[in-house]
Amino acid sequence: ARAVLANDVDELIHWPRGSVFDAAANSRWGYVAVDGHWVYPPPGSEGWSWHARHSHVADPAKPCPQKWCLVPDGPLRGFEWRVHQLEGLPFARRFRIADATLYHCRAVTTGWKSAGRLIAPEATVPDAGLRQALTEAGLPDRCGTA
Repeated sequence: ARAVLANDVDELIHWPRGSVFDAAANSRWGYVAVDGHWVYPPPGSEGWSWHARHSHVADPAKPCPQKWCLVPDGPLRGFEWRVHQLEGLPFARRFRIADATLYHCRAVTTGWKSAGRLIAPEATVPDAGLRQALTEAGLPDRCGTA
């Protein structure tokens, strides 16, 4: 593969300047990391949801563990792949793409963690960046609707 992105089905990564695959392939180390936060369906929503309904964020946003993208035969090929980082990678924060965002959709789940993830908290606000990313992905008619 040209690059590998380590993220789950409930995680969306948005980089307004292009693809995180391109970012990794064009980086000196063949590796980039993306910080993110939890996002939720609108307040009052219950049950399993889909990505486009995740239009809200806690205020302030609750961070989630970062994810990464790597060129498999690049300079960091000897590091063990872990869910949220490369095992033993020193100074991991320096590989972060500052203007990329990981949106971790709380209610996109099979319920393997807990049913509490399916109840949208009341104390959230619309996330303009996420709504813009969903619009760019062609999902504007579903953003924030019940």
